[in-house]
Amino acid sequence: MAKHPQSAFSLVELVIVIAIIAVIAGIIIPSISGTNEAAKDQRAIAAAEALHFSFSCC
Repeated sequence: MAKHPQSAFSLVELVIVIAIIAVIAGIIIPSISGTNEAAKDQRAIAAAEALHFSFSCC
């Protein structure tokens, strides 16, 4: 039988890659969520300012 060159990942390498991806996702996802909250806050402030402006003009 002829030996085939090893071209597949071992189980340990696969687990390490998945762990690294999980750590990176754990760091990135909360920062994205915080950005969305800040955008919601900014929209609420803009709406309040628009209401204030509309009532102060009359």
